[in-house]
Amino acid sequence: MTFCLNPTNLITGNSKIYDVKEVLVSGTFGEVARCCIKGQDKVVALKVMSRQYENEFLNEVQTLQLLNKLTNFKHCFIKLNDSFTYRGFLYQEFELLDKNLFTFLENKGRSLNVAEIRPIAQQILEALTVLKQLGITHTGVKLHNVMLVNHDDQPFRIKLIDFEFACETETLKEKGILPMMAYRAPEIILGLPLDEVIDTWSLGCLLSVLFLKYYPGFSQLMLLNTLFSQWSILLALQINETSLHTIKLKSPNVQGQKS
Repeated sequence: MTFCLNPTNLITGNSKIYDVKEVLVSGTFGEVARCCIKGQDKVVALKVMSRQYENEFLNEVQTLQLLNKLTNFKHCFIKLNDSFTYRGFLYQEFELLDKNLFTFLENKGRSLNVAEIRPIAQQILEALTVLKQLGITHTGVKLHNVMLVNHDDQPFRIKLIDFEFACETETLKEKGILPMMAYRAPEIILGLPLDEVIDTWSLGCLLSVLFLKYYPGFSQLMLLNTLFSQWSILLALQINETSLHTIKLKSPNVQGQKS
């Protein structure tokens, strides 16, 4: 698919003209570019999608319009400024953020420490709490969908992005939306009832990647094998701790009986 976001191209929106400066992201669903708005001292992120993804486009627009109205929680989610069509393509104008956590981690060349991970975890948990209260599940919590706002000026200040596949939690099963394998909750693989907890599981996977730079699995078999092996270790440790605790409780009586 060839999109129109080439440097020096001009894109006409509802009441603005966008001068494309640099393509930031290019993927299956579309592209995102850094653009200047003609006649304004403003730089934004412009996202383009093919009409074959119109349902996802409209879903993201509607979801972000709802979230951006939450005055007390605007800091949790990327701001959608406008949406329009131009020459057969779908466009969204967003505030321009810094970089996603995947790129940040790759550029850093090392895993993050607990002090760096803690504010990230707190902010994503706040965002997921808001979504839960609204009955919405993101379904795509991963490194690529968490962006730093401006790391130089506001270290580890982040926002949640990409709501194309967000949906009402009660419709999760019928939607059949599957998070990326490395972030996929076991209840999805095992065909169990689903709720917003799948986002919490994905967050746990995201945080572990930040700390370990290790993905748990890229296939269902690998993922389940990793989970079961870790559960076996935790179960063994729990049994061992329980046994030691029982011995400590019994030992005074045993000594008393021998004396």
